[in-house]
Amino acid sequence: MDTSKIVEGIIIGVCGGISISLINKLIELIIFKYESRKVLTWLENYTKEKIAKYEISIKKPSQGIPPVLQLWTSTRLIAVYTNLMQDRVTYICSKHQEIIRSETENEVWTIKSIKDGYKSKKKEE
Repeated sequence: MDTSKIVEGIIIGVCGGISISLINKLIELIIFKYESRKVLTWLENYTKEKIAKYEISIKKPSQGIPPVLQLWTSTRLIAVYTNLMQDRVTYICSKHQEIIRSETENEVWTIKSIKDGYKSKKKEE
């Protein structure tokens, strides 16, 4: 066996391994982006709907629910409506920049912009 063929084989193997690794990472990134957009969209719609229900129920104090309870959504509920596993939802929510976890409760999430916007809106009133 010629040493040039061995070196050539090593180079081809290394290039093939690197390209497969890059393709794998790219696929993981695409899947993460798709699933995180799915979670974020659902969480935004669900939270806005909950806030709208609370603001309507302010007129009827007996049916009013504190807004803090409205802003947070459990991992299980997100998983059910997005058809993802709970572990995957936890991973996505913990990695996403727009989604934040409750400091007082485990596995409860909200959207940073909605939470901040709702706080500033309540201060104005």
